[in-house]
Order: sequence, then structure tokens, then C-alpha cells
Amino acid sequence: MSEVTSKEIYEAVEAIMPFKTGVVHSGAFVYEIANHFGLSSPDEVGHFASGKPKMSSFVNNALKKMVGENTIHKVGRGKYRYGADPTPVPVVAQPVVAQPVVAQPVVVETQPAPQPIKVVEAVVVAQPVVDYPYQAIIEKVEEVEEVEDGDQPVETSSNALYVVSDPQTLAFIASVTPCWGKQKSSDPQCSICPLSIQCENAKVMLKEQKQKLKVEEERHQASMSELNVSASFEVDPNADLSKAVRLTLAVDTQCVASEEPLSAGEVAVYIPNMGVVKEEIAIAFGASF
Repeated sequence: MSEVTSKEIYEAVEAIMPFKTGVVHSGAFVYEIANHFGLSSPDEVGHFASGKPKMSSFVNNALKKMVGENTIHKVGRGKYRYGADPTPVPVVAQPVVAQPVVAQPVVVETQPAPQPIKVVEAVVVAQPVVDYPYQAIIEKVEEVEEVEDGDQPVETSSNALYVVSDPQTLAFIASVTPCWGKQKSSDPQCSICPLSIQCENAKVMLKEQKQKLKVEEERHQASMSELNVSASFEVDPNADLSKAVRLTLAVDTQCVASEEPLSAGEVAVYIPNMGVVKEEIAIAFGASF
């Protein structure tokens, strides 16, 4: 039985989770924590009297603790993602208690003669009408103060709601805009869109990502074919193939890619952010040991 304590396991979970960019599967994460302590299997930490593995219990309790602290959030059964829960908290309207109206005495005061008042006229700058969900974001109002001869006019301007240079605002606009990333110089609507440059940059980036994924898929399929591994097996996009580890299984389990059973004593491969897979499938995926 290993001398790793529950406190050390809690600290390891809290230290490793901030570096996770994708979905963390608790079952595979237990193996990653075991590997962090140099263990070949989580079972080396031991079992409770009930027969339940201690390592799994400590890791799951640490994940639940972080959920309670809102440093991570659940995205499914046994699945977690680092960061606060993005689900908005409903706002409960509070009842308004009417206050009794107390009549106040009316005091009549003599007012001095009114002074000349400067007239401020709001000038609305016309904008093309574009049927985009973020139109309110770019509405701009300029106020020009009317002054006496010899003074300089003062102009003030402000952007409504959001600043489109903010990455989170831009991401929100992209998520609600069906034409995002499809900019066309020949399209009249694109030519008057205030986000034409950002949309064109997104179009180029999406094209590059698509080409990269195509090359990776072709390499993956060729590797699978050479090793006679079914092309239906897919690698998790969050898997860290550069840190794969060969291990001898201490318990019966199954391959997360093919769902084939794996027996205790069999050599398999653990891929971070994915789980345990058969050795030949890990090689086909291009895992580095």
C-alpha cells in the first residue's frame, strides 16, 4: 500500500486542474493523479473496508470540493471543466413594501429671476440599417453643446453597451451571428458591417484550422490503416498524445476508444485527458511514450 495521503491527493487535484483546457473525465483523471505520484495504478493507495478504492474516493471528493468553491463546474456525469460555472444565476425579484405617504407642508418661496439657459441639442448620427443582432452595440450618439460667439463647441461621444475590441464581446457576437466567418468583399452587407475586418480574420483562421484538421485526419487514417486498426476509433481532441504512459493494469477495465475489455496484468497505454486505450490503438493515434 502506498504512503500517499488524502491531503496530498487533494493538493495534487487542485494544482493540476487549472492546467486543464478541456473536459476532464474523473475515471481517467484518477489514473493521471496516480501517475503524478509515480504509481502504476490507483489501487496502490489501497481500499476502504467496503472495498472501494481510496484513490478514486479522494479524487472525486476533491473535484466535488472544487465544484462547491466554483473553481470548476460539471458538464456531465463524471465530467468536469476548469473555470466558474457559466450558467447564469436566476435573479429573484424582491417584494416591494409600500411605505405610508406622509403629507408634507407646502412651503412657497420667492424665486430669483430666471437666468438664460444654454440649449443642448442631441444630434443623432445616421447609421445604415443592418439586420444584425449586435446593431445596438455600434449605435453612436454625439452631443454638441451650443455656445456663444468666441467659444469652441464641445463634442462628446460614447459607444452603446459594449466595446467590440473586447475578446469576450467579440466571441458573443460570433456565437449569435450566423454569417460570422463568411465575409465576402462583393457582398454589400459585408461592406457596411462595422466588424468586416474581424469577420475576415476569423474566416482566414477557420480556413487554416480546417486545413490543419484535414492533414491530421489523413495522417491518422493512414496510421490506423497500417496497423490494421478500425478507422471508427476517434481520438479525443483534448487528449495529450505527447505525454502517453505505458502501464500494467492492476484491475480489469476497458479501452475508452474501442470499448474492448482490458484484463488485469495486460499492458495498456494511459493518454492524459482521454483515458486508458489498447497499446496498438495508442500507437495508431500517434502517441509519444
